[in-house]
Amino acid sequence: MTNLSSRIQNLRINDWIAAQRDGSDNPARWRRFAKTMLATFAGGLAICYAFILIVDPYQVVPFSPPMPRPNIDTSQRHFYPAIIRHGNFDSIIVGNSTSRLLNPDIFDAHLGGRFANLGMNAATAWEQMQMAGLFLRVRGAPKTMIVGLDQAWCDQRADQPGHILTIRAFPDWMFDDNPWNDFLYLLNGKTLETAVRVVMTDLGHGRIRLGANGFSVYTPPDDSYDLAAAQHRIWGDREHKVVPVVPSVVLSDAERAALRFPAHPWLDSQLAANGAGTRTIFVWVPASIAVLPVPGSRDAAVEEACKADIDAIARRHGVTVIDWRIASKLAADDSTFWDPYHHRLPIAQRIQNDLFKALAGENQAPDGAWVVREHGR
Repeated sequence: MTNLSSRIQNLRINDWIAAQRDGSDNPARWRRFAKTMLATFAGGLAICYAFILIVDPYQVVPFSPPMPRPNIDTSQRHFYPAIIRHGNFDSIIVGNSTSRLLNPDIFDAHLGGRFANLGMNAATAWEQMQMAGLFLRVRGAPKTMIVGLDQAWCDQRADQPGHILTIRAFPDWMFDDNPWNDFLYLLNGKTLETAVRVVMTDLGHGRIRLGANGFSVYTPPDDSYDLAAAQHRIWGDREHKVVPVVPSVVLSDAERAALRFPAHPWLDSQLAANGAGTRTIFVWVPASIAVLPVPGSRDAAVEEACKADIDAIARRHGVTVIDWRIASKLAADDSTFWDPYHHRLPIAQRIQNDLFKALAGENQAPDGAWVVREHGR
């Protein structure tokens, strides 16, 4: 056996020496190798692309075959356009993650219509209006539009790089009116991974993250709530209290005139485009006092100016404005929140119920948790 192995090894060495002496066919061998590798790569790429086009996880391919395509991804920016285009909805909720716990089914029952919740994690004001604009172009003016407002709408740099978009990829190619340019963006690892997950979910080996109407309870189960952990997320190592500024800062006319809120014209334009047939409701969502502007501070005066500007837009378009983003007992109660910005599911349910009370004519909550700034039509 040892002699046989030695002979085989000698033959390989001799073949290698001969190949080095006679290099005339080496370029041909390399060409054959390169062609084989290129063909293998191109074939694999074609198979992956064909798989993506057939599965069509984002529902943008006009000729993809009919099949269940569950909303399995955490990137709402990629899945909501399909909900708009292929769902049977006439009303919408837009906002960021602080609006995602508003249940469309509840609004269906109380306000009429068919609601979709299109709130996106960390959505900027510009991204929210892109979603509302797409709905308008594809489905027509919404019957009802609820807009969840927070500090993003008071961002004085909302139109600058780093504020228009976040680090999350925004697929603007899904928001235009040309379906054919979508093909340029589908061949990538993320889309392939999503397509595989869609198939696996259809086979019973995945989890549907978003309902057909865009809704999901994205927070942990409420019975797992840990107040001490929440307080650490809310306050960190700071003292658990806020000291108001006395006397309160009052902006001068010149300071007020110098303020700019670039996102407000986008909202104004969207309401004008929707037209008078759309019932619109603005909801300033609650936040912990740990992150609200300190009462009496200049930041608080600036935010109030921002809200007053939103009120003026609301009056022009007959919009109801309900403000939960105030320094109330609810905002001071740490058990309201999972973290400084995100409230618990029972609070979302209260926001819904109290919204209907506000629309019925109530002006404020008995416990001061909210106040109606504008009564619309």
